[in-house]
Amino acid sequence: MVADEVYHRFVYDGRAAAPSFLDLAEADDPLIVVHSFSKAWAMTGWRLGWLVTPPPVTRNIDNIVEFNTSGAQPFLQYGCIAALRDGEPFVSAMVERCRVGRELVLQRLGGMRRVRIVRPEAAFYVMFRVDGMGDELAFAERLVHEARVGLAPGSAFGAGGEGHLRLCFASSPERLSLAMDRLAPQLDGASFETAAGAASSG
Repeated sequence: MVADEVYHRFVYDGRAAAPSFLDLAEADDPLIVVHSFSKAWAMTGWRLGWLVTPPPVTRNIDNIVEFNTSGAQPFLQYGCIAALRDGEPFVSAMVERCRVGRELVLQRLGGMRRVRIVRPEAAFYVMFRVDGMGDELAFAERLVHEARVGLAPGSAFGAGGEGHLRLCFASSPERLSLAMDRLAPQLDGASFETAAGAASSG
């Protein structure tokens, strides 16, 4: 089994970290746990992380890394060491920023009568439906052009996301407030009614 735990620090409501499969696994369980520097340490472009693997699998993983990437550049490795050694204040600040962003976005979306929210307990995304939205990809494309806000269509994340949009709240309150101001007329205002009516009449 592969457990993706890259968002393990982005949990809210009083918890310091998400539960890990490592807390339950036995030493010989066929479990691979994936971690990344991309999220909590905001090192997205570096594409570095680490795996926790059972001993029989470790050698094969080493071979895959050796023949595909030959290892990470030393300066990137030093940066990751510094993140692990000295980066806890940054991680705490990043999680708090996302907690504030989550509350701002949930409050604004929650006041829109057409919006149905799935309240996130972790990570830094909120999934929501818009009554009458229709195809979410077409709707997301329209939002880019008319509201100048990029949202991801939920179908990109599997069948469970169909009919939803995904919004990232890992940003400053100022940017999120601006985004919500731009989205409000599109999600719940007169422009939505006009577009929805035009779509249904066709």
